[in-house]
Amino acid sequence: MSAMGLFGKMTRRLLSRTKDSFGVYVINRKTSEAFYEEMPLYIRVGLNLLFVGQLQTQAIESGLLDGIFERETRRQGELFDSPNSVRHIDSFIRAYNLSLDELKEPDPTKYPNFNAFFHRELREGARPVDSIDNSDIIVCPSDSRLVVFKDLESATDLWVKGKHFTLQSLLGSEELATQFHGGSLAIFRLAPQDYHRFHTPVEVASIDAPLHHPGKYYTVNPQAINGPLDILDANARTVSILHSPGREEGASRKVAYVAVGALLVGSIQLTATGPTRKGDELGYFAYGGSTVVCVWPKNQMVFDEDLVRNTVSGRETLVRVGEKIGWYV
Repeated sequence: MSAMGLFGKMTRRLLSRTKDSFGVYVINRKTSEAFYEEMPLYIRVGLNLLFVGQLQTQAIESGLLDGIFERETRRQGELFDSPNSVRHIDSFIRAYNLSLDELKEPDPTKYPNFNAFFHRELREGARPVDSIDNSDIIVCPSDSRLVVFKDLESATDLWVKGKHFTLQSLLGSEELATQFHGGSLAIFRLAPQDYHRFHTPVEVASIDAPLHHPGKYYTVNPQAINGPLDILDANARTVSILHSPGREEGASRKVAYVAVGALLVGSIQLTATGPTRKGDELGYFAYGGSTVVCVWPKNQMVFDEDLVRNTVSGRETLVRVGEKIGWYV
């Protein structure tokens, strides 16, 4: 049977088992209620065809599909940077029922291309920052679905199932892995409909020169993250070390901040290079879903209990920029 014939057969088999849409359960933090976050059928079918099953895993691990992912990422990036792409903005707004009143520029016709709308800015005050003057409080850096872990072992037991996932592979440095060994980490997954600018979770006194790691462009959907493939540490990503003041004079704290690209996200742009207040913008992603991973040194911070509870139950928590997610001990 030809490859296209096999593809068609697998697609028909999947379609016969499914409805029009699929998704994952997410906890709404404001109401504590679980809701089913749907995704279009073609996306779920694509995820199954690409990431579920031994043959798919072997094909991806072999690198046979890397060129396809990269070409599509670059092609879509070029398409959505073109003036003609403005025609996609209205349908995107309708598909995800986006609110425009929180935008710095609420008129969709004012955006020069689709990507400009995708990494749109919010009006001042749209994301208030919790306890902005209390340096012990840590806040959410992105509108996203969040899971939190006291250490890497907990993350790999519950969520990240990549065969070779380590702090060294994520951070791209043995020295950094040693500094953050045994530390706490949070994974913030941005969906396509989310506000795609990311912010600082703490007050920042300085930022080390970012480390850019070229890589692949796998999807960051939970169906892929929870599988055997290395996703977070294989994808293109930028690692920044943020330094913030400690309680005592002259003391300092740090957090490893990893912006992870994904399928159809070929662009990670950093917009801050120096001191910033807690909640200030650090950068943005171009089109697609994407992820931010934050890592704190061992025994330095504690996550809010509701986030821990939801993660242990296998659920992501819907969070927004500026919300409290934990505190320094």
